[in-house]
Amino acid sequence: MLVIFAEFFCGMLVILGLFTRLTVIPIVISMAVALVKAHNMDVFGAGEKVALYLTCFLVILLCGPVKAAWTG
Repeated sequence: MLVIFAEFFCGMLVILGLFTRLTVIPIVISMAVALVKAHNMDVFGAGEKVALYLTCFLVILLCGPVKAAWTG
């Protein structure tokens, strides 16, 4: 249930740009658990996509959302 919440609802809030840093935290936790438990830290094998998503969400968490280029 928590993974569904993290992946769907928090993902939608990230797409909309609402509460971005707060909503990325559950996604980072679920990706880290998936990398450690399901893929046994196989970053260059089966867990490559999970590691990529984890890295991207960590960057969003640390840097924050960016301002859109088309807003004057």
